[in-house]
Amino acid sequence: MVVECKNTREAAKDYLYYFNAKIRDYLEAPNSDLSMRGIFLSTVPVAESAWRYGLAYGIRIVDPVSPPPEYMLRVDLEESLASGLRGVLEEISILARDGQGSDGPSSLLREYRFLCERWRNV
Repeated sequence: MVVECKNTREAAKDYLYYFNAKIRDYLEAPNSDLSMRGIFLSTVPVAESAWRYGLAYGIRIVDPVSPPPEYMLRVDLEESLASGLRGVLEEISILARDGQGSDGPSSLLREYRFLCERWRNV
């Protein structure tokens, strides 16, 4: 795992793109046998377009309004919410591994945002 942390008031979108470019440079270098995944931590909310981009490239994003699904699962939840969060985690893993999931990053982001709202209301 590679972690990038940003404590800035500026939009995190550009930083996320640069972070992914750095990871891709290492992974695609000649004779590279590296395997890395990125975690991007931001003190400002990350734009929806950057979220889709991060999901498409297997980068985990944590910002002030987007807790990790693993964290949300630590709370005693009703089964339908817990099941939805486990499904999101599975889709994130599939996207990170294969570069494509059942419905793609946009659909996964909508589902994740919906589950975040439900979780906040618990």
